[in-house]
Amino acid sequence: MDRPRGGAAALCLQNGVTPRELDGKLVREAMIRQGVELNKMPDGYWADVRNKIKQTFKEGGRVRVLPGGFVEFVKPEEESKS
Repeated sequence: MDRPRGGAAALCLQNGVTPRELDGKLVREAMIRQGVELNKMPDGYWADVRNKIKQTFKEGGRVRVLPGGFVEFVKPEEESKS
C-alpha cells in the first residue's frame, strides 16, 4: 500500500494539487507504468469476499460498505427485521 500512496503524493506535488483534487486516472496510469497488475482478478481473501458478494446478491440480499472498508452482508430475511 505504501507504493501507491508514495506515487500519489509525488503526483500531487508534480501537479500542484491536494490528494482530494488528484485525478485517480493519473494514479492508475502511473501504477501501470510501474508494472502493477491492476486488472488481475482477486485471489485469497479478496476472492472469498467477491464470491460472498455474488452469493448474497444471488439470494436477494444486499451488501453495504461501512466506514473503514468493512463489508456488511444483509440477507433478505434480516432486512425485513430492520
